[in-house]
Amino acid sequence: MTSEDKIYFCSAFFVVVPLLYFVIHNYFVRKRSRGRKYTSLDVIEYSVCVITFILLCFYFKYIANL
Repeated sequence: MTSEDKIYFCSAFFVVVPLLYFVIHNYFVRKRSRGRKYTSLDVIEYSVCVITFILLCFYFKYIANL
């Protein structure tokens, strides 16, 4: 691994872990508190999180390639 790959990996890691925690935590809290499964709002929130993750990965990859 080059130093650029390490920067990209670390950047992606620090984006993925909080994002996954946020999504999983919200899913289980909502499911427990309201006794329901996915709604359209959950799907929209998940889609926004995935799109944000993809954009941040490309952003950090660009920074690592500078």
